[in-house]
Parts: sequence; structure tokens; C-alpha cells
Amino acid sequence: MNDLKELKDLMLPGVDGEDARAKVSFEDIRKKQADLIQQSLVLADQLRDTVEIAGRKTSDQFWFANRQARELGSEDDQGRFGTRVRRRSPRTLSFEWYVNRFWNDSNKDASKKRIASKYIPKSYRYHHDMRQFMTAPEWERFAIQVAESRFKQLREINDTLTVLVDVLLKVQRLQDKFAKTID
Repeated sequence: MNDLKELKDLMLPGVDGEDARAKVSFEDIRKKQADLIQQSLVLADQLRDTVEIAGRKTSDQFWFANRQARELGSEDDQGRFGTRVRRRSPRTLSFEWYVNRFWNDSNKDASKKRIASKYIPKSYRYHHDMRQFMTAPEWERFAIQVAESRFKQLREINDTLTVLVDVLLKVQRLQDKFAKTID
């Protein structure tokens, strides 16, 4: 029996279950397990994609507020902080903040400014201490607080997905080890 669609029938106790299981090989079981693990890994990756999209949307909202302040506010009221979402590897996301420093470029038009960005490390496992943003104007502190609150949740979800993937890969290794005892 190469089809394990009706797993519930194979779990029946007694003679009915024995008869159903007699038609199934350990190789059939191994293939089904490998398929289920692979499907679960794909779903975990898709979940991580949705976390990335939510992070990027949060970042977009922060940058929208930043652009509004730049267009409507005075130079003193402009934002100094920035954020980005990075996919470091297929299964690693980061939600980052940085502080920007601006200066006029003597070789360029006076309206053009140069910018240097410095990464701000997290104070805690999943979030930044809001004191790291005390130099921000009030509107920017509020925007940072909203975004960082969301980023904290997304970092926790991402971390949990990483644990889930690690567990699935461990199950896969254990299943492979079990299969070797059958051979």
C-alpha cells in the first residue's frame, strides 16, 4: 500500500487496525513522514514571509510619517532615525533601527545633504529601549514607539518560527535514524 491517505484507519486498535497496517511498509511510513515534514517546512517559510511583509509594511508606515515631517515641518523637526527589515538568509529576518547624521557636502549643491547611518543594537532580546530614541522629535518618538511595538511582536513570531523549523529538522533527523534501524 503506497497510499497513506487514511491515516486514521491505520491507527485503529485490534484486528481491523492490524489488517490495515499489514498492507503498509515501513518505507511507506518513512515517505509519508518525510512528505509531511517537508510540507510543514514550506508552511513555516510561508509564515515567515508574512512576518517579513508585516515588518516591511510597518517600516513603510514609519517612513511615510518621516517623509511627511520632512515635507511639512521645519529642519529642526525632521526625523533622525531610520528602520529597515532585512532577510539575512531564507530563515533569518531582522528588524533594525539606525540613527542618521546629516551634513552639507561642500562639493555639491547646498540643498543636497550627505548622510551617515549608524546601527542601533537592541537593548533586550526582542526590543529596543525607548531611551535609545530620546533625541528624536516628539512625532518621531511616537512613530518609533508604534513601529517598535510591532517589531517586538514580529521578532518573537520569527524566533518561534525558527524554533519550529529546528524542531521539524530534528524530527526529520530522528526519523532518518529510525529508518536505518529498519533496513
